[in-house]
Amino acid sequence: SVQILFNDCETESSCLDMQMRVTVDTASPVPMRVFNEWNQNNRQTRAYWNADDKVATMEMDVNAYGGIGQDNVRYSIQMFLSNAPYFTETMKEAPRK
Repeated sequence: SVQILFNDCETESSCLDMQMRVTVDTASPVPMRVFNEWNQNNRQTRAYWNADDKVATMEMDVNAYGGIGQDNVRYSIQMFLSNAPYFTETMKEAPRK
């Protein structure tokens, strides 16, 4: 699933923080080395195993304190969403040993 969350909003169009999240159901837990490799190679996102929900998770935070332009918001969302299929494939195909 994909979520885009807007936090600390003063008005409908004025938020201080945006968080994007992709979760991937896998048949079994993904080894930590797969997350470590992802995190080493993808500096704008972070990946981890959510043990409570039993899903692989990729997140990206965008701090908008002081203002952020619409172009930057669009670019950040597009960049995140373009990584989502690659993250999903990486997590589902990761060797489990």
